[in-house]
Amino acid sequence: MTVQIDICNASAVRTWLDERIRARQFKPCGHLLLKGLTHKMRGPAVTSTSIMFLPQCQRRSLLWKGQPTPDLEFERELLSMGQLDVISCPENCRFYRRRWVSRVLGFVPASWRWLKAELKPVFEWYAKLSGGTQMLIILLLILLLAPKWVPKIVELVKAIAGR
Repeated sequence: MTVQIDICNASAVRTWLDERIRARQFKPCGHLLLKGLTHKMRGPAVTSTSIMFLPQCQRRSLLWKGQPTPDLEFERELLSMGQLDVISCPENCRFYRRRWVSRVLGFVPASWRWLKAELKPVFEWYAKLSGGTQMLIILLLILLLAPKWVPKIVELVKAIAGR
């Protein structure tokens, strides 16, 4: 039995996908995504654009019932007909990744990009300072953050100065 789904409605496709995960047709995998694909339809007088929401495996390892895995264009064409019951996850998929792992692996690079963007102006400002000012800032930071190192730094400065 083939179920027709409104693939232009992201909520309907997500609900269908969640039902299929509960029915174990799909695995709750970090590679299983709901992709929005822009579809242009050209008519005699009007060109319209719609967005189709389709389940997609980032590793392209979905099983197709009754046929071998099609190429990407043909896959989109088949799924755009709204008959999504022809796909499922393989039983022992080698690319299975838990969702929380994908969330963590996506969070770390995003956090790093944000931190880098926030600190970039500070490093650019610091690089424009003279060498003596840079050293003074470093010494003040050591004094504030690691006061137990101050005597060792004083000894080092005295040794360098020859006193």
